Amino acid sequence: QSISAKTAGSYTVTLTNANGCSATSAATSVTVNTIAVPSVSANGSTSFCQGGTVTLSAPSGYSSYLWSTGQSSQSITVSASGSYSVTVTNAAGCTSSSSATSVVVSALPVASVSASGSTTFCMGDSVVLSAPAGYSYLWSTGATTQSITVTSAGSYSVTLTNTAGCSSTSAATTVTISTISAPTVVANGATTFCQGGSVSLSVPSGLGSYLWSNGATGSTITVNTAGTYSVTVTNATGCSATSTGVAIGVDPLPSVVATAQGSTTFCPADSVQLIANPGLSNYVWNTGETGPSIWVKAAGSYSVQADNSTGCTGSSNAISVTLSPVPVTPTIYYSNNANLLISSAPAGNQWYLNGVAIPGADSTTWYPTQNGLYSIIVTNAAGCSSESAQFNYVNIGTDEWLKAQVKLFPNPNSGQFSVTYPEELNIKTVRMIDGLGRVLLECEAPDNRVEVDLGLAPSGMYRLELMGEQGYLYLPVTIQK
Repeated sequence: QSISAKTAGSYTVTLTNANGCSATSAATSVTVNTIAVPSVSANGSTSFCQGGTVTLSAPSGYSSYLWSTGQSSQSITVSASGSYSVTVTNAAGCTSSSSATSVVVSALPVASVSASGSTTFCMGDSVVLSAPAGYSYLWSTGATTQSITVTSAGSYSVTLTNTAGCSSTSAATTVTISTISAPTVVANGATTFCQGGSVSLSVPSGLGSYLWSNGATGSTITVNTAGTYSVTVTNATGCSATSTGVAIGVDPLPSVVATAQGSTTFCPADSVQLIANPGLSNYVWNTGETGPSIWVKAAGSYSVQADNSTGCTGSSNAISVTLSPVPVTPTIYYSNNANLLISSAPAGNQWYLNGVAIPGADSTTWYPTQNGLYSIIVTNAAGCSSESAQFNYVNIGTDEWLKAQVKLFPNPNSGQFSVTYPEELNIKTVRMIDGLGRVLLECEAPDNRVEVDLGLAPSGMYRLELMGEQGYLYLPVTIQK
């Protein structure tokens, strides 16, 4: 029944009633009026100094204008920073708005002059006049620096110009010259000394009041830091004069660094070398020893002093040396029932046979597999060791007679193996023991053959023990998975 028309053209509608009769309306013409987006033009720069203006104009030919300031003229004059736009309306009532035009108004610099001291001073003295930082400068003397040194009477001003090109001129500063002689500072000692030293500086007494450049008063001061020191003397008439500065130099102490060439925690009878950094002279350690390095065998705190090329002496950091305790000498015990060697040390064990380390033998216990001299070396966390006395282990069942009589195969194995032996040995009991002394298998022995199945046992060293009427026999068994 209705349509929305957004484009220009001629529109008709045809109606059809219930009887099928139709009729078409007359054409209705639709016209779409257009309006262009206006542009704003400026009669000069849109960035200017405070006090200036710029005229912003919209194109002519519109019925009305409305600026973002509320003004309704074709042009406006702007004197403040901001964003300005205009909306125009044509004869058909269509409106369009311009994009914003940014106006930047830069503030004028605040021109002022500060003096480093009194602007009334004695002949031959001076005062430094300074303007605020961050500008370009033109003094009434023609100088273009931020500060000027004034030695003569007169009236001085400065014109500041900021980065926007805006300028202002300060009020005049008047400098007056009085008459007084500048005192001479005398150093009562060397003006260059090592850090920690000092020197006194003085001028004649009775000249009036004194003010030193470090804020001290009086005719004599003592200084211990580097710098240039001068004094201003003011007489009874208020005339002031400043002395020539005296430069004081403080030579730094050398940086002395002591380092340890190895661990500073070690076992008795060991030692560590302590070394001072090179390039210095007259090294003296707190032990009384001299030279850039020493060897230390005793616990304690060690440091060194040394001189640099200016003769100043510095002290190093302290190095703490600690001696680690030696483990208690271990003892080997023998368990006859289990045919087991036991160390008195709960940890850090290494078993030896005939003076040779047994690979992997680092537990508290060890099953001897052959006759010989067994010993233990116990080592603590600091690496210090102590050795037990040798234990002479003798068992007749481990010699050639056993090897000839008893056969174990395969060995190494996966946990399944056979053991055969002559019936005359009359073996009664077979027992399998792991490296911790735990019994994994114990059974009555058949006449001359045992089939062992320890397929679930992990890889490691085990002992097969055969006990019979003729003695106690054992064989080492290696399980490899």
